[in-house]
Amino acid sequence: MVETTKDNKEIILDIISEAFKHVKNAYDLSNEPNSSKDSRLIFPKKRDESIRVSEPNIRVSEQELRFAFVEEFLKYVKKKKKDWYYAVEVPTKIKYDFSDKKNPKVAEEGKGKSASFDLAIYAKGDNNFNLIALLEFKAGNPKKFDYHKDLVKLENEKEGDNEVLRFFIEIVKNADERTPKNIESKLKDKRQQTNFICYSLTEGEKVLELTQSENK
Repeated sequence: MVETTKDNKEIILDIISEAFKHVKNAYDLSNEPNSSKDSRLIFPKKRDESIRVSEPNIRVSEQELRFAFVEEFLKYVKKKKKDWYYAVEVPTKIKYDFSDKKNPKVAEEGKGKSASFDLAIYAKGDNNFNLIALLEFKAGNPKKFDYHKDLVKLENEKEGDNEVLRFFIEIVKNADERTPKNIESKLKDKRQQTNFICYSLTEGEKVLELTQSENK
């Protein structure tokens, strides 16, 4: 059976859900090393002399989320015997200009620099690898610019045709009732076709999910 874009989207969303569970276990284990959480991934502690040694001071970054995603991706493709592959730090096809901190954009002709995507997923073809999805990972609800510079890449139609899925995945250490609105305000007018999901490590639940409907 030939899988559609909708099928591929559901598969990747399932992998993301498992990655969130994985990274939650890693976070809990990092805070409580004697717990029985199933994870070989842990979050490192950062140096902060104002905090007592006995208190955990966990550094949360997008790297833990990316590694958790890759582990769950590999589990899935092995279990389902899917001919899918991944690449990291994938160069963009287009050059970008990130010099203006208020307006990251596609560069004018002859200017700018190539950027990269955190991760890309491919399906093996007859004699090539066909791009299925582009992914960006984020942590900590950063400034608006950090969202926009990733979205300008993900939303660029020249980075892949209409069949290529776009995902922006984020973790935050904790969240309250204001967090979803705060994050969504940073995505406003910049996110069109990108599927966005944010997850709180402390609460163990999704903070915000904005996904695109598919008719394919």
